[in-house]
Amino acid sequence: MAENGSKRMKLDDEQAGIVNNGVNLIIKSNEDGEEMVFVSVKRNVKIKKLLRGYCRHASLDYRSTRFVIDHRYFSHDKTPNQLGLEDDDQIDALTDGNGA
Repeated sequence: MAENGSKRMKLDDEQAGIVNNGVNLIIKSNEDGEEMVFVSVKRNVKIKKLLRGYCRHASLDYRSTRFVIDHRYFSHDKTPNQLGLEDDDQIDALTDGNGA
């Protein structure tokens, strides 16, 4: 783990479709305030696949975790391309008790 609490989450291809030509994203959990997870995902895979994999990794319940990009909720059935995500964009993971 890096000094600032960040770490890389390792998902297999089935969990998140990790590829070299994907989009690199940051998922920040507001539960502990410091942890940032860096992931790479295919641009044409539904973001739901990534979010479910993140919840498994972080031991969170997907159904009770809310995700926002730039303080806005978004459809989990869309792809990073459809959401207009670019490298180093951040997704915030909110759980009950911290704004969800």
